[in-house]
Amino acid sequence: MGPPSGGSGGRGGDVYILPTPNLTTLSSIPKRVRGAAGGNGQGTWQNGKNAPPTIIKVPLGTVIRELLPGDPRRAKDEWEAEEESLQGLSSEERRAKLRDDRWLHYPRYADDNVNRDVFKQAEAALYREERARRWARKQRLLSPINLDLDKMEEVVTSDDAPLGTGQQEWLGHVVARGGTGGLGNPHFLSPMNRSPKFATRGHEGERMTLYLELKILADIGLVGMPNAGKSTLLRALTGGRAKTEVAGYAFTTLNPIVGVIRVAEDGTFEGALQ
Repeated sequence: MGPPSGGSGGRGGDVYILPTPNLTTLSSIPKRVRGAAGGNGQGTWQNGKNAPPTIIKVPLGTVIRELLPGDPRRAKDEWEAEEESLQGLSSEERRAKLRDDRWLHYPRYADDNVNRDVFKQAEAALYREERARRWARKQRLLSPINLDLDKMEEVVTSDDAPLGTGQQEWLGHVVARGGTGGLGNPHFLSPMNRSPKFATRGHEGERMTLYLELKILADIGLVGMPNAGKSTLLRALTGGRAKTEVAGYAFTTLNPIVGVIRVAEDGTFEGALQ
């Protein structure tokens, strides 16, 4: 069989928001963003690769607020989503699902592992770490994310830095941390457990709901009767960049739509629909 040699999983990627001066609208930002997953651990002590960060570019002047519990627009965080998945289960089914979400067992060793003292100790240690993370998550809600991205920031390298120190690229403001990769079975090696037959799956990264608002004043406003063609005109003048909704009934547009019109030197509209 050989010694335990399973590598640990890589860490999930963090999510950053980066203010960018050449953007003028929030229309390109997806409603749901998921950070990259870390690589799986392999045999012969090969740890998984850490995932790269996910960078969301937004225009300068974007205001970002984290929606707190009680707001109907807010989605459930990672702990609330897990609790929801356990509703309606008996205590035995609940315990089995929690273990299945957290642990990996060698084939045909699951029943033997859960009855061993070394596994029970490892499981208790894992739940202590989870309680600490849950407490830290609640404490962070006391200072929710509230960013006003009205300027760019630069990373300044100190003059006293060692020779050859490269300049770090500024990734923006971190808004969600990636999860930690699972621990390979060598992590559970001890004098009492010389051949661990279990490993952890790692835990999910942070889930949060953010509200983005762009502080931009339009130079021209279109006002008219319902179905007068305001959305159609705006879409045509912006070359389809303005995400307007066009339909054959009144009050199609319920929220203001901001579009950017580019005018060429000869006075024509660049990108206008033909």
